[in-house]
Amino acid sequence: TIPYHTPADMADAWEADIRTVREAWSHFLQNDFATAESLFRRGMGEATSAAAAVEVAAEPDAEEDDESPSDDRVERRDTRGAFALQYALVGLLRGVSTLSDEQLPECKSRLWHADALASLDTDWVGKRVVRGVCTLCAGIVHCLQREPVRGVFHILRSWRWLRSLKTEALEYRGVGCEVVRSSALLGLGGVSLVL
Repeated sequence: TIPYHTPADMADAWEADIRTVREAWSHFLQNDFATAESLFRRGMGEATSAAAAVEVAAEPDAEEDDESPSDDRVERRDTRGAFALQYALVGLLRGVSTLSDEQLPECKSRLWHADALASLDTDWVGKRVVRGVCTLCAGIVHCLQREPVRGVFHILRSWRWLRSLKTEALEYRGVGCEVVRSSALLGLGGVSLVL
């Protein structure tokens, strides 16, 4: 469960997380991959027992229940999954750019860990975006590893979360709308790339 904090505390924490994300991507774009990964890992909360205690299956169960009703209160947000997704994406981009085969299994593991962390968050549009992009990217990684059946399965499965991106995520006006919109555009771009 996610601990309860006051809305002011969580709004401040949200803004601090956004600053960390911007700083990490700035390092990534300057080819400082180690610093970017370190910042994303810190945002995942690896030092905290809650994040470290998450047990991650090799792949999530395909027969999960549908999402619960949306809870859009900022004081209930858990950003560890979003940080973990970006940590995985840095690994994926680095692996694809260097054509390194050994980077893909690590990236796939990072993506499933990000999905597991995101699943702990309350249901809100950002959670659905993170879970959809994690599953989509994992499907792409499977395809890159010459596992097309598993890859296509996960790409199709990602639609469960991504189907509402055009209507819900792009038009979201709550706290973190710029992050949700940016991630939704990434998800839609990934779907377009695959199609």
